Amino acid sequence: MTDSIDKPSTSAISPESIATSSKDLFNDAADEATAKRLADEWLSVEKAFDKANILHTIVFFGSARIEDKHKAELIQEKVKLLSQSQTNLSKSELLKQAKASAELTLKQSRYYEDARQLARLIGEHLYDCENQTTKLVTGGGPGIMEAANRGVAEIGQSSIGLNIIIPREQIPNRYISEEFSFNFRYFSMRKMHFLKRAKVIIVFPGGFGTLDELMEVLTLIQTQKIPPIPIILYGSKYWQKVINFRFLAEQEYIDWEDLNLYQIVDSVKEAFRLAVHCIECIN
Repeated sequence: MTDSIDKPSTSAISPESIATSSKDLFNDAADEATAKRLADEWLSVEKAFDKANILHTIVFFGSARIEDKHKAELIQEKVKLLSQSQTNLSKSELLKQAKASAELTLKQSRYYEDARQLARLIGEHLYDCENQTTKLVTGGGPGIMEAANRGVAEIGQSSIGLNIIIPREQIPNRYISEEFSFNFRYFSMRKMHFLKRAKVIIVFPGGFGTLDELMEVLTLIQTQKIPPIPIILYGSKYWQKVINFRFLAEQEYIDWEDLNLYQIVDSVKEAFRLAVHCIECIN
């Protein structure tokens, strides 16, 4: 029996569903059922996009762990009050770690607010262009994904969330349009939907998931498995530290021309300028 792609619920995803999903790929007896689910995950979303006449997407990738500025400030204030109220605790190593974490959370919240603002600007541009066939799409979770969906929702525009069943963090955010909120078992199908209609990909700082998504896109473009897609990397301090692309070229692991597959920016204004060149206006 084929499983459909369910609309995400607000309740936590059970460990049993995660275990079932991971075991499917390593169980010969489940091969046929897995093939049906893979096909269903592809076709169900395709039908929904075709029905809504979605021809193109603007893709946002980034960490699920980045908080908005307001929440980051609340966390910092809570740690500060805790330090002031308990003298013995104020000198503990645990509190020092909490302070450092709160400061980092506040510093990183800049990326949340920038993604939110950038998404809002892109949504406004799409509206001004009378372009209803291009939608913003994220991985549907918290952090940068929430920020992008939120920015578009704040101006009354709809956006897409391609959620995934994993053990941590990936609870659907409340800013995804209900008709475009999907749950996936398999990363492979999710990634294909991210790329099929992508006009531009904007990548904010993130962890393994973000890096995986970026590297897969770069590899597919480099090997000419997909047409070139403009890639915008947001935050030069992060990207220049986490990946030394020039070193890869110097060591001849990639070609120097491959460095042209992406552009690094440090401001919403710069990212927006690059993104709008990829968006067609109707009027």
